[in-house]
Amino acid sequence: MAARKANIAFGILGSAVGAAIGFMLFFVLAQQGLYALALPGAAVGIACGWLSGGRSIPLGVVCAVVAFALGVVIEWKSDPFPADESFSYFVTHLHQLKRVTQIMLAVGAVFGFWFGIGRDRDIGFSERPRRPVADDDSDRDSDDDGTAP
Repeated sequence: MAARKANIAFGILGSAVGAAIGFMLFFVLAQQGLYALALPGAAVGIACGWLSGGRSIPLGVVCAVVAFALGVVIEWKSDPFPADESFSYFVTHLHQLKRVTQIMLAVGAVFGFWFGIGRDRDIGFSERPRRPVADDDSDRDSDDDGTAP
């Protein structure tokens, strides 16, 4: 049971690190003219899933919520409403954002969930089921009965 708590703790730590990286990456890319609002959410999920060390649906849900909230904060920081630049006004008027912005917020949350649930680590390349090896007689002709002509 202690290992499970460690995985969740590492996953939460990973989501925080991913949020910081995603936040910085968004603004670096925005300075270059690229609108990558879903990227921070994906970074949250990727870092969480990588550090958690296993599969966890609750961590995926946490990552989706963090990814959506991070996307809202980033959008508010980069493009607040001209009528009122406060965060509370922004949150209460999310429905007035452009449709593409709403879609990018949703995509970021979906990426956060998908990558945040992690993957089982017990399946590796060496543990794949192997195809049966053909026997050594495979180079013989099929109508050969084994006697010399």
